[in-house]
Amino acid sequence: MPAMSLKAQQSESTRGTLIRVARELFTELGYAETPTEEIVRRAGMTRGALYHQYRDKKDLFRAVFESVEEELNAQITRAVLRETDPVARMRAGIDAFLDAVLDPTVRRIVVLDGPSVLGLQTWRRIDDDYSFKQVSSGLRGLVTAELVPDDRPIDALAHLIVGALNQAALAMAVAEDVAQARREFGAAFAGILATLARGRSVDGRPGRGRGAGSRARAGRSGRGKRPA
Repeated sequence: MPAMSLKAQQSESTRGTLIRVARELFTELGYAETPTEEIVRRAGMTRGALYHQYRDKKDLFRAVFESVEEELNAQITRAVLRETDPVARMRAGIDAFLDAVLDPTVRRIVVLDGPSVLGLQTWRRIDDDYSFKQVSSGLRGLVTAELVPDDRPIDALAHLIVGALNQAALAMAVAEDVAQARREFGAAFAGILATLARGRSVDGRPGRGRGAGSRARAGRSGRGKRPA
């Protein structure tokens, strides 16, 4: 890879400084209450330098949002990769996400301001690039291990779980006791995951996974045969 030019290095350094300072201010004050004048003052730059890198404050917010999402995704990935059992991996990913919401930066930028500033469609598209892929991958791991029936609609389940996690994050973000909310949602998701991994349908009957299906076929093939 060719070395970056001095101008490119300076531009990257400027963006990094603006993202760092804006992240601090957006966390502290929220997007609406953060003036661009304060961002450039703390960054030691001019407004022209900011607008040379970003179209406006919203464009800068998106850069901050994506940087926080990337960090969050990396934290979840590290937690998942520490486990080998597919159920433990799903649980680790969910716990890592809920733990991340304890961070004021995640609560303010990702959970509270993200949807309203970026718009629900853009926010969801960026969020799904990380969360949906993580959850659907975990669910497919459960199917491969024959812990979830292979006739389950994995993409639909992934969207439901991501939606539930986002609702949990929102509830945590506005809770009077965020740590207590974290414990309660952790217990709730553990119960959901345990039920899901038992391969039960909504009416309580066993699902038709590969393991369940093969056992059922074996049972049918043995009917009517006389013992040798």
